[in-house]
Amino acid sequence: MRIKDQVITIIGAGATGLSLAWYLQNSGYSVRLIDPQLKNLAKAESASFAATGILMGSIYKNTRGRSWQLRQRSVALWPQWRALIQSCTKDLIYRPGILFLASNISEQNWQSQILLKSRKADIIKWNRKKLDALDPEISSSILSGLFSLEDGQIDPKRILDSFYEDSLRKGIDIISRRLKRLIYVKDTWQLELECGESLNSRWIVLCTGSDISVLPSKGYHPILTQRIAGQSLQLMLPHPRENPWKCWPGSINWKSNNLVPISNNEYWIGSTIEKDNFIKSDTLNTLINRHGIAPEWLKKSKIIKHWQGLRSRPIYRPSPILQLVAPGLIVATGFYRNGILLAPATAEWVMKCITITDHSY
Repeated sequence: MRIKDQVITIIGAGATGLSLAWYLQNSGYSVRLIDPQLKNLAKAESASFAATGILMGSIYKNTRGRSWQLRQRSVALWPQWRALIQSCTKDLIYRPGILFLASNISEQNWQSQILLKSRKADIIKWNRKKLDALDPEISSSILSGLFSLEDGQIDPKRILDSFYEDSLRKGIDIISRRLKRLIYVKDTWQLELECGESLNSRWIVLCTGSDISVLPSKGYHPILTQRIAGQSLQLMLPHPRENPWKCWPGSINWKSNNLVPISNNEYWIGSTIEKDNFIKSDTLNTLINRHGIAPEWLKKSKIIKHWQGLRSRPIYRPSPILQLVAPGLIVATGFYRNGILLAPATAEWVMKCITITDHSY
């Protein structure tokens, strides 16, 4: 039987699972998506829904290894993905450009090294005079900035909703159940769900960090991950302005915080700063004034909405985990902060694993 005549089962409806399902369907595959949160995806607790949608690939501290290669490939693929999504929805919002701020000499030197190594004309240094033109103003402690036009930000909820709605139109099989166990029997995987239901599938792609325990324990190396809370805030400027965000880029990044203007007087800010499975009482203040360099308008802004979700980070190995662990069983998880960014390269990698069926184990 040809692979495209079989159903590919995806476990997990976060950014990786939703984007992969959409990609495989558009490539001619039949797809089944399993996740208990599909009962009410709008209220899902996946960290994908607490993301700020930053697509940061051109400027990154590590410029070697698989993670860097995945970033580069995803940055190249995202324009094609956006065009394909926009052909079936008008709700997609993309904000081009990211400004990376340097608050100390070490960060400023790193930016200078990026400029020396990069041959791209769309990476530009911003001196303090150019930063002073931003309105609202940024902290006076910021020394300089590095602007990348190739990087940008995509509205996370709208892109995830677009993946899901287009998949529904194309007839994806949705199962709102939790997976309990996987059993390999005669070249086929048997899936046992929480309701007692049992399904069979030749190919399974595990895209969830919370259900890694369902992997077979015998004969396979364990995959260890740590669950870390990520969160985002939607805020309103303390004093309404007629023309806020004057001269601002699509988003700003500093000290692993991301700030994204979204309307006249509102903006998002997001980060991953917790090491626990819950949000501490002082976390919101930490997020707003991380490292003590936030301007006064940010400290005084009104919180309109707060999202949080658990992110999966690999233990003892780099992020993400992309592995063909057994015949017909792929693990794509542990994306930490980069699920949306790496979605195109991840989907491409998974499809190659599925189409090349003569692996040796």
